[in-house]
Amino acid sequence: MSTSNRNPYQVTTVRCAAPGCSNLRRQANHWFVAVEQEDAFFCRPYLHDAQIATTEKPVCGQACAQKIFERYLTKQTV
Repeated sequence: MSTSNRNPYQVTTVRCAAPGCSNLRRQANHWFVAVEQEDAFFCRPYLHDAQIATTEKPVCGQACAQKIFERYLTKQTV
């Protein structure tokens, strides 16, 4: 018996933040969170137990993470 309090039936719904994408997160998807900071950009795996900060953008995959990264690069060159 597990000692975890996590509900195995809980499904977290998150919409992709990439421009032009409207995918919703489904439990089996492999999502990432793109984090833009003033001098850095990185992606981390999406964990439904973790809070998403206002600086973080959930993305449904590599292509959408690339769109967010390209937008970040554009901001850096202005």
